[in-house]
Amino acid sequence: MKIAISFALLFTLCAMPFASGEEIRWKFVAGERWAMESEQSTEMQIGDQESEKVSLQQSLTWQASVEQVSQDGIATVSQELIHAKLTVRTVRGEQIFDSKSSSAAANNPYWNHAQAQLGKRIRTQIRPTGEAIEMPDANTAAGATGAHPVSYSTLLGSKGSSSSTPGIGIQFPNDVVEIGKPWSIQSKWSLGDKPVIVDTTYQYVGSEMVGDAKLDKFKSSTGARFADGSGEAKITRQDFAGTIWFDRQRGKVTRMESAQELTIALPGSPQQRLLQSMELKIIPAP
Repeated sequence: MKIAISFALLFTLCAMPFASGEEIRWKFVAGERWAMESEQSTEMQIGDQESEKVSLQQSLTWQASVEQVSQDGIATVSQELIHAKLTVRTVRGEQIFDSKSSSAAANNPYWNHAQAQLGKRIRTQIRPTGEAIEMPDANTAAGATGAHPVSYSTLLGSKGSSSSTPGIGIQFPNDVVEIGKPWSIQSKWSLGDKPVIVDTTYQYVGSEMVGDAKLDKFKSSTGARFADGSGEAKITRQDFAGTIWFDRQRGKVTRMESAQELTIALPGSPQQRLLQSMELKIIPAP
């Protein structure tokens, strides 16, 4: 069972609460474009054998655009993975794959997944709260676009069937956001071929000057459990810490950082351990 999952580290904070009764929301304008870059390090190991240890270093770049915005602020956002680079390290050596070089045609189970996403346009509807709305699947024709809530952080293709997607970065509550008051969002994802329920808790911790911009800063934590309740697989350890910087003037997440540890037990098999860190930032569109 191959496992790769990403949800959204902690820096110093400068506390400054929201004004009483103020809401904070995502903002979209039809025709606007931006790009995203992520760096992700993953270490996976089955049991205690070094021969079963795999280290991955992945760099991804997407471009995104707003197709349209409805009168009630729901945006249709299109995104496309335009560059991927992956370094795979095992006891047998190191392999480097880059979509900009001849290695793009290589066959590797870890690289194949990223390669399959290159050039694929994915559309998502997003409410001002950050809630992602699953769109009807209309991809029967060749070259048609995929449509489902997606993760901006990994584009691993995990389909969410709920109103939230961690890849959006943060989903705000329907009421006002208050400093120190947490709120939680539930979503559905996949670990391998098993559905997983993910509970993400956010908390506003203050504001911070980053260059000339004053950004709102949020902590996030995540808990996951298998949805089927079959007992065949169990998450025996999980530890996640994330930080999100949000520019309320632009109405966008500008940067995300996270680190997590996950251990899964399977009947009759050695336990599987995952260590992962990720950083994502918004950059100007190419």
